[in-house]
Amino acid sequence: MSILARSIFRAGEAVNGLLHLMPAALHAGHITCKTIVRPFCVASCMNKYVRPIDQMKYKHKDGKFQLPTWRIDNLDPDTTDLTVVSPQQRTQELTQRVNTALENREDVGRLFAVVQVTGLQRKVTTEDILVISGTFHPNIGDKIRLEKVLMAGGKNFTLVGRPLLSRDLVKVEATVIEKTLSHVKVKFNYIRRKRYRKFKLLQTPNTMLVINSIELNPLPGS
Repeated sequence: MSILARSIFRAGEAVNGLLHLMPAALHAGHITCKTIVRPFCVASCMNKYVRPIDQMKYKHKDGKFQLPTWRIDNLDPDTTDLTVVSPQQRTQELTQRVNTALENREDVGRLFAVVQVTGLQRKVTTEDILVISGTFHPNIGDKIRLEKVLMAGGKNFTLVGRPLLSRDLVKVEATVIEKTLSHVKVKFNYIRRKRYRKFKLLQTPNTMLVINSIELNPLPGS
């Protein structure tokens, strides 16, 4: 048996012996109920609706320790000034507010979108330049539409897709402005005493995109 297993076994024997001796010790008065219960009731005493554990009486029957029944007072707050709003009403209210903001273009601010291109998520806005590493088939001058839009919004609201926003709701257009190579990366492999040396210069193709526009259409169901 390892040292860790032996320590755990001895700790278990100590706790088991304490549980067997606890009723007799309570009956004889060697330990008090407050010593046992108070560490477990600190969080309960902080609630103003629950009476502290010190104000309760402990019951002893046949040498056994029993917790008293909790006394809960004034648990229900005053709800006379509250108005219950259903989820449908809340959704309709938010939809109307977003559509009103979209109609007044001055209140929307600068629109942004989170798009996914070649497996990477990017936050973009109008006139941003997006650098895509790796193979990208569109040529220079091609106008493309980014279909995978995860999030879009403005100054006062944000639309989150689950996982993507509908293409009828948001439209992000971009133009390919440049296709070039990345900076030179040196790859050198060497194994000593084996006469093994490999020296390579690597460059990755990069594609530059400029975000032309981000358009949001009114939400349905308003």
